[in-house]
Amino acid sequence: MNYRQVGDDVYTCVAPPGYEKDPAVTAAIHSFDPGVIPFWRIQVWSVDGVEQTVVHHGIGRHYPFPRHLSRHFHVEMPADADFPTPNFLDAVFEDQTALQYYRGGWGLYQPWDWSVYYWCREKFETLTLKAFDERVERHLKRILAAMRQHREEIEYRKKQIEPWIEKQLARLSPYDWEQLRALQHRNAVARRLGMQPERIRDTKAWVGVASSKPVARALRSPQSAETYGRVAPSQGVGS
Repeated sequence: MNYRQVGDDVYTCVAPPGYEKDPAVTAAIHSFDPGVIPFWRIQVWSVDGVEQTVVHHGIGRHYPFPRHLSRHFHVEMPADADFPTPNFLDAVFEDQTALQYYRGGWGLYQPWDWSVYYWCREKFETLTLKAFDERVERHLKRILAAMRQHREEIEYRKKQIEPWIEKQLARLSPYDWEQLRALQHRNAVARRLGMQPERIRDTKAWVGVASSKPVARALRSPQSAETYGRVAPSQGVGS
């Protein structure tokens, strides 16, 4: 036999006589995938010069911004349609194991029954759950990468800052530590009394034996065996 399609495919959302869809199956599919828009594809084939009309069920979808579509196509719509015009063909149901399909013809008709529902359910769960799992995995990878970067940054800063802090702490004398502990004690008492704590920069400057920077206002540090006889100058010395 010689199979040849006559004309282009015709897509319609108006049910051809004898090919009405089972409303229970459609309602069941819409319960988990409301974006499904049923349609019919109508073809005309010439078999040894004799034309034959072939109808198949299909599933379409409507995308508000169909940038991914390579070409547009026309879909006949009912006058009282309460759903948008499909602009994406998701699937057409036909049995491609038919003999005429291997001879260059069409696939056998597949009714709109519960086998369509199970097929849609399987594809929906596979694609939806797979996409969700991939999205969760990508999110976890971003979180782990951010945490790793944060830890690396902390370690880098510790290597850069800790030697400087240790160097500064080594310059403090016992008297400096005593002054710092006294300031912390005064601030703890002030907080318990509901008062404003004293800031370090508001305190009077003192000079320890390990300090090398000149201070305009200096207090005499106590002379003891730990200071080795070196003391900070008092105010007015040398005037």
